[in-house]
Amino acid sequence: MDLREFTIHHGKRHPWEVARLKALQKILDPVMFEGISVLDVGCGDGFISGNIFNRLASKEVTAVDINLTDELIAALADPAGGMSYCREMPEKGVYDLLLLLDVLEHVAADREFLTDMVGRHAPRGARLC
Repeated sequence: MDLREFTIHHGKRHPWEVARLKALQKILDPVMFEGISVLDVGCGDGFISGNIFNRLASKEVTAVDINLTDELIAALADPAGGMSYCREMPEKGVYDLLLLLDVLEHVAADREFLTDMVGRHAPRGARLC
């Protein structure tokens, strides 16, 4: 969800969001494992990453969106651990999986952005979706 449309007290999800979640779960299921590290760029309100990775007991998910507010970051805080939300990209860190869902179409220099992301955060064998 685009955070410009978001309120913390929103109700039901749009059927498109639910269908998208189910499709992504099927796509990502073969690469899921306990202890996975994920960088979710443009995470929106965390609906996708929160639902995809919540079934794993052990994970390290860094979810980034420039439109996250302090209030939303606090509301999304994961008491069980493993999920962190922030507004800025991590300077360093390698991940098993990079999610850039609905991101590249908003980046003017998309090729350079993607090359930089892979170079900084995706070691050989990492997945990009």
